[in-house]
Amino acid sequence: MRRPAAPKSPKKKTPSKSSRAARVLQGTIVVLDPGHGGGDPGASRAGITEATLSYRMAATLAEVLKPLGAEVRFTARSAALRRRPVFGKPEPPLLAPIDATLPTGQRLNAGREVPEYLHARAAVAAKAWKQRRPHVVFMALHFDVSADPGDHGGFAMWDIRENHACSLACELTRRFGEAGLSGNRRPQPRPNDLGVLNPEFNPVRQKTLVELATISSASDRAKALDPKWRWRVARILAASIVACKKNKLI
Repeated sequence: MRRPAAPKSPKKKTPSKSSRAARVLQGTIVVLDPGHGGGDPGASRAGITEATLSYRMAATLAEVLKPLGAEVRFTARSAALRRRPVFGKPEPPLLAPIDATLPTGQRLNAGREVPEYLHARAAVAAKAWKQRRPHVVFMALHFDVSADPGDHGGFAMWDIRENHACSLACELTRRFGEAGLSGNRRPQPRPNDLGVLNPEFNPVRQKTLVELATISSASDRAKALDPKWRWRVARILAASIVACKKNKLI
């Protein structure tokens, strides 16, 4: 009498090359730091605040990064970050992040960002670095204003004490230039006045603070209010991170 054949175990599916390529940031933590919030609206022009734009930009960038496999962490909490935009669909109205708190639960009450708040934001990056070094990126998102009415465009900044930190900032600068997003603004290494980038508090090697546009310019302000522009910029920011990953910088 023949014994019944043992059931074949199901074959494990091996991820295709295309799916692996699509999730190129798998295993990478991207810490997004939306500028200002709470009692600090940041720069403002024509009734539009920097914080409102920064938080929506962070939410948009997160939606671009997640399908690439990245784990996204925010340095602040707000209902504005939970209003997730969906590409190609009408976006929820912009929301000023007046409810913004630090991950510790501390409300951002100051009229401007103070070292205590900046270092608390940097602590989110430090925790991620401790967990998954070197596969961590830190990106602070801001919008600038200028006293010069002719200024327009965006630029990246980094801490001058860390030459390697320019890798991400320089990649962003190149891509901003190619996309016509730099205007007449230029990248700026800064000595020690950007608290979120201070290596004493933020050990992440690939980190930058990006002024995405100059909202004192009516043209830039109109672009920043356009969801299509925000999605375009988010993809450029994500592509810069991917480039650093492929070059084994993260």
